[in-house]
Amino acid sequence: MQTPSYSSVAPLIRDRQTRGIYLHVTFRCPVTQNEATSWAHIGAPAVPAAEEDESLLGRARQALERMIGKLTGHRPETEEPAPPSSPPTEAELEQAAVNAFMRVRSQFAWDEHAGRWVWSALVEEGQGELARMLESVRITEPRDTRCLARMLAEVALADGVVAPAESAFFQSFTGQDVAGIKGALGAGELTAEELSETTPFLREPMLGLAWALAFTDQDLAPSEEARLARFAQGLGIAPERAALLRSHAREYVVEEMLSEAYADGAPSATVRAEVAAAARQLGVATADYDDIERRTRRLRGLAD
Repeated sequence: MQTPSYSSVAPLIRDRQTRGIYLHVTFRCPVTQNEATSWAHIGAPAVPAAEEDESLLGRARQALERMIGKLTGHRPETEEPAPPSSPPTEAELEQAAVNAFMRVRSQFAWDEHAGRWVWSALVEEGQGELARMLESVRITEPRDTRCLARMLAEVALADGVVAPAESAFFQSFTGQDVAGIKGALGAGELTAEELSETTPFLREPMLGLAWALAFTDQDLAPSEEARLARFAQGLGIAPERAALLRSHAREYVVEEMLSEAYADGAPSATVRAEVAAAARQLGVATADYDDIERRTRRLRGLAD
């Protein structure tokens, strides 16, 4: 197990900017040159390792949140924060950099042989189909971003109730609260015409993200499934391909839960049982789950 320290993450820092009471950091893999942008509150204590009673499904949702932010270039703060009362010390800045790294740590893996952090996707075997798809695209056109936001809002409101986790997820992506979710739907449901106007090569990743959000809700409502089927039809995705994306999204959520569970090394039997139970509830076959866990263990340098 490798605990992040400033000396280990410093070589990854490509850019470090102080904005009021926040430190924004861009980390770059020295091998692949992939980048992850994060932030932290200057002066905050060290971020502790995740506790075992924290919801792994909730942490998978947070990982999905980071992926959407990465795809769209969204940053968590929407307003410039007030400056600190006194200049931060170098020690405070270093701790903030480590805390910022903790937010994106699941995107990196510790290379025992080289003694450094590298992009986790460097080990392609550790990725599932949807993860590879999302790594290969970026959503830059405002039309596509707006459509994705409305898709996610429709999924979040499909059962008529916005859970706190769903509200936090949507706010991290759009900067809006529950009222903002409803506001995103002010123009009504997305039409087939609006869905068909999206960039063709982004349609499958967008549907995959919407399915992944639905699966992080644990109880997948029939209304959510109906909306997702309508999205697929409007996006022009064939039923058999849409079914495959549904399966990939379900496995993606399990991959993220396992990635979080193994972030600090081999998890306890209790945590492993929790993830396995969640995977079963999502409908992931035992053989497929075992394969995903084997890939995760190899990625973390652990024996099968």
